Amino acid sequence: MQGCARFTGARRCGASVPAARRGPTKPNLRRGVALRAKKQIELMNRERAVKVSIFEEVLKLREVESWPTWECEASTFPWTYEQSEECYLTEGEVTVTPDNGEAVSLKAGDFVTFPKGMSCVWDVKAPVKKHYNYF
Repeated sequence: MQGCARFTGARRCGASVPAARRGPTKPNLRRGVALRAKKQIELMNRERAVKVSIFEEVLKLREVESWPTWECEASTFPWTYEQSEECYLTEGEVTVTPDNGEAVSLKAGDFVTFPKGMSCVWDVKAPVKKHYNYF
């Protein structure tokens, strides 16, 4: 034990350093890094969850909620657009089938543009409410 004479202070030959002074072990260090990363991801996701989508911003900028509204119960009817129309469905579900075209299903949250002169058949599956604008 002659080599132990070089050590001075609280540490004696053969004594280990207390865990509190050594710092975290590698598994604990990895766990701490993983927890910090998880918290950062949760924070980023929380920030994204409350951010307004670009689509919602465009609706606000275009003042879509101030456009006139149109409502219709479940029914089927032909329609021809005298003017171009853009609309935003706030409720319901409908299938629009253009003459000589494929059926398109629309539901609440969809924004669609109908060109001037388009003829189609509206098949309202669930009562529809929409904001519309002619242009």
